Amino acid sequence: MNDKKDLDSRLQNRKNVSRIEMLDRALSVIEYIFKNKDVSFSMILKDLKISKSTLFRILYTLESHNYIKKDKETGRYSLGTLFVFYGEEVKYGLTLIKICEDILSTLANKVGESVNLNILYKELVLNVLSVEGEKSVLTSRLIPISPLNCSATGKIFLARKNNLELMNYFASDAWEKRTMNSITTYEDFLKEKEKILKDEISYDNEEYEYGLLCLAMPLRNHKGLMDAVISITGPLTRIKMKGIDELSEELKNSVNTINNILIKTKYTY
Repeated sequence: MNDKKDLDSRLQNRKNVSRIEMLDRALSVIEYIFKNKDVSFSMILKDLKISKSTLFRILYTLESHNYIKKDKETGRYSLGTLFVFYGEEVKYGLTLIKICEDILSTLANKVGESVNLNILYKELVLNVLSVEGEKSVLTSRLIPISPLNCSATGKIFLARKNNLELMNYFASDAWEKRTMNSITTYEDFLKEKEKILKDEISYDNEEYEYGLLCLAMPLRNHKGLMDAVISITGPLTRIKMKGIDELSEELKNSVNTINNILIKTKYTY
């Protein structure tokens, strides 16, 4: 009886705990800057609907602790250097990265192109590990986040959505038209969905960046497909010269090696 009273009391205390409003707003500002990168005070003010005085205090505090930085010339904000250190600490704590990094290094050396480990973050692709092959201006300027609709990795995640979820996605502002080849409609993506699910491989043929080609395959553990994908990215002409089928086979072999480890160890992240 006493145990039940103690449990009821703890549950009630949890319900009475309120969120810290100013901290919520500060975190929403960090999230906004992360998603939109180089942003102005007026952009944050308009989109987050925070009062000027409150937003000024939040930005000043975040900047003073190096969570964000302000460009002296443009006055725009971006994430601060502190996140570099936090990011490296988190990345090295992820067992999945430790499992993949040696295998991806071997693959990158073999194919001579950039090889990546990407995960699903909300409605975005987040790159958590990248191993360089041959140098390329195109690949070196890629940012670590990308939309689902115009990347090989993102299309693998999109293909798992049911038809209603896909319609909602393309009706939202989550997608981007990066090039003339970017898929921007529900109807156009349906043409690719069945093939992606069947072959478990996806291609980005200049859909994210002109002159760039990417191929991607999903990882799986003992529970099935994971929200993690391995991809090869490089200049279109160079990849075609090496042979898309040949690179696809090398990618498949490396993914199978990682999958065997994930399945045997019953890895879950």
